[in-house]
Amino acid sequence: MASGHPGHGLTVSGLWVEGFALLRPHLGSVIWIAAMFVFLPQLVVEVLMRPIAPASMDMASLLPILLVSIAALVGQLACIAILLGGSLSVGEAIQRGVRLIPRALLAVLLIVSCLLPVLLGIGAAAAALGIDAAQMTKPSASVSVFLLVVVGIILMFTARLVTFNATLVGERLAAWASVRRAWAMTNGAGWVLAGFISTLALAFLSASGLLKMVGDVVATLLFGQSIVGKLVMATLLAAASTAFSLLSLSSGVVAYRALAK
Repeated sequence: MASGHPGHGLTVSGLWVEGFALLRPHLGSVIWIAAMFVFLPQLVVEVLMRPIAPASMDMASLLPILLVSIAALVGQLACIAILLGGSLSVGEAIQRGVRLIPRALLAVLLIVSCLLPVLLGIGAAAAALGIDAAQMTKPSASVSVFLLVVVGIILMFTARLVTFNATLVGERLAAWASVRRAWAMTNGAGWVLAGFISTLALAFLSASGLLKMVGDVVATLLFGQSIVGKLVMATLLAAASTAFSLLSLSSGVVAYRALAK
């Protein structure tokens, strides 16, 4: 098993640039896959689920979200299969994504089970410090520091698994073996990958916020408060989310190729 590559040569800006460069020749294929498995299901949930308050959700209302998540995972695995090369058609890539779903879902459950003790520890630390949900909305300096530490832990955990999907598709390992391989592979590259994830998240939040602000005004002027305006806004937000998701996948493949050597 690889033990990590301190001389990986990855940089935050390089992941952005090479991620775009890798997407360009495969754009026709991955857009079709992302449209079917990421954009459209997300749009349906956005339109159907937004009016439902989180507190009133039950298992029946959560089922569409679960199905969309599985569809998105199929789409991600299929896109990665295209980005890794091998001259796959869109249909062949989708078939590979579907075949890998049981293994991917098991791996996700294993990752969550590994993260659960960390989350329980964070919850225990918050209780010991007397931090409750009310303090999260208007945090004091000490609560802000605590939240930054929590975000940092989760961010680094996520960064160490950036190459997981590409490892699962490219090396066809068992679920736990894929997780271990991705974790070992990113040893020494965690800070760079965390930096990329941070900049990608900030760019997405900024773009989504600007799009929502401008889109709301334009949609209201053109369509008023009708369902058409809301549908246009939901379409724009789902498209933005899909675009950033594709860049994230592409940059993950770039990182995988650099670290798997």
